[in-house]
Amino acid sequence: MVMKNTPYTHNNESSGEGPTLLWTAFNEMKACIELLNVTFRGIKLNKKLMVQTATNNFCTMAELANTLVRADGISFRTAHDIVAHVVNHMLEHNKKASEIDVAVIAPIAKNLFGIDTKVTNEQIQLGLDPVKNAYSKNSLGGSAPEEVVRQLDELHLGIQENEKIVEQRYGQLNDAKERTEAKIQELFARSK
Repeated sequence: MVMKNTPYTHNNESSGEGPTLLWTAFNEMKACIELLNVTFRGIKLNKKLMVQTATNNFCTMAELANTLVRADGISFRTAHDIVAHVVNHMLEHNKKASEIDVAVIAPIAKNLFGIDTKVTNEQIQLGLDPVKNAYSKNSLGGSAPEEVVRQLDELHLGIQENEKIVEQRYGQLNDAKERTEAKIQELFARSK
């Protein structure tokens, strides 16, 4: 129904013209997946640029908030509020995330919550480092290389299992087709 742009359907459409559009939707989805596959095969990653971009944008702010939680014993909500103000300050002053230091965080923490932060510049830089961030997330579903490899291995096994099921179902369909064809030929033979 989405292919037809019909927000509300009724029985006639679900049993009449709906299935026709369902196959169109499947064909469109298959074409999108094939295009995505070709696109991904052609991608070349510039790791140096990726790390540089991640270092200078604000993608590690949640970890910076975690750093403040550990350093100052404050709630994540409080730390997140401080970090939000830090990001606003950096954007207003046209600065990069990699330039965040105690001189930026301390006055914001003091003004917002009266907190004298104990965080160090070393802790801040560690919290801002996108590579160390990725490597530190080694729990289930995390971004650490070993965990990503485990997830990929699990997905590959799932794909192999699904391919076996698809192959089995194709076999069942071919068997059914042969039995149907045999029945048709039998009926033709009787009618002669």
